Amino acid sequence: MLPDVRGFLGDGTVSDNGAGPVIDGGHHLKAPAFQLYAGDYFVDTVFWSNEEVGLYTRLLLLEWATGPLTSDHKRLAQGVGFAGHNWRRDWDRLWATVSSKFSQISLIKVSENSHNSLNFLSHLSQYDASFLVNIRLETTRGKQFFYSESRRKGAIAKHEKERAHADAHAAGMHVHKGYSPSPTPSPSSRKKQKITDAPSPDVKVAIDYFVEAVQVKKGFTPQISGGKDAALVKKALKHGIDHVKKQIDFFLSNGKSQEHITLAAALSADTYNLFMSKSGKKEYLGGVAY
Repeated sequence: MLPDVRGFLGDGTVSDNGAGPVIDGGHHLKAPAFQLYAGDYFVDTVFWSNEEVGLYTRLLLLEWATGPLTSDHKRLAQGVGFAGHNWRRDWDRLWATVSSKFSQISLIKVSENSHNSLNFLSHLSQYDASFLVNIRLETTRGKQFFYSESRRKGAIAKHEKERAHADAHAAGMHVHKGYSPSPTPSPSSRKKQKITDAPSPDVKVAIDYFVEAVQVKKGFTPQISGGKDAALVKKALKHGIDHVKKQIDFFLSNGKSQEHITLAAALSADTYNLFMSKSGKKEYLGGVAY
C-alpha cells in the first residue's frame, strides 16, 4: 500500500481541505512533524537572504502538509502568501535561488514497486510529472510511512498470534507439547538488553546519508544489508561521521555502475585507500574492508 499524498493542486486549491497527506482508504498519515537537520539546513542556506530562507521554509512546510507542489508559479506564489501588483517581480527574484532545492517529478527516477521497503519515493509515481518536490523531504515522508506500516503490521501479527494461542488454550488444546513460557526478565535485565542492542545514532545517520546520496546522484534506491552493513558502518565510524560522508561522496563521484554501488563497496578498504591517496594523506588499511 502506497501513501496517497494529496498535493497542492494546479487549480490553486489544497486537496482534502488542507487536512494534509492521506493513505489509501482516506485515512490520514499521522506524520505532523519531520526531522530538520539544523547543521545541513544552515550550511545549505548560509549565503541566502532572509527572504529566500523564509520562502524556502514556507514551501517545505506547504509540501509536507499538502504533498507535492504545483509547478504553476502563480498558484504556488499565492499558496505561500505572495500578493499585490508586484508579486511576480518579488517571486522571480527569490525563486531564482530557492528553485535549486526543488525538482520536477519527471526528472526523478521513481519506481512503483511498493514491495521494496527502501523505495521511499514510490508514492510519487501517482503524480503528474509536472509537480515539484524537495527530494529529501519526500524521502523522509516515505521513511515515516514505511516505518509506521511495519509497526502496524507487526502489532497485528502479534495480536493474532496471542489470540490464536488463547483460543487454543480455552478449548483445552496445547499449541506446543511441553510448552512453558520463558521467565519474565527483570526490569534491570530488559534495560541492559535495550542499551546493548541500541545502534549508535551515527550508524543510522551514515546509512541514511548513503541511501539519500544514491537516490539523488544515481537515481535509484540501493539495497541495505541490515546488520552486516550496520557492523561495517560501525567500524568505519572510528574515523568520524564527517569522514564517512566524504568517503561516500568520493565513491559515488567515480562513475560506478548500479550493480557495483553498495554500502560495502563505498566503505571498503580499497575505497578508503584511494580516497586518502586523492586527499594527499598517507594512511592505509590492509585487507578488503575495515
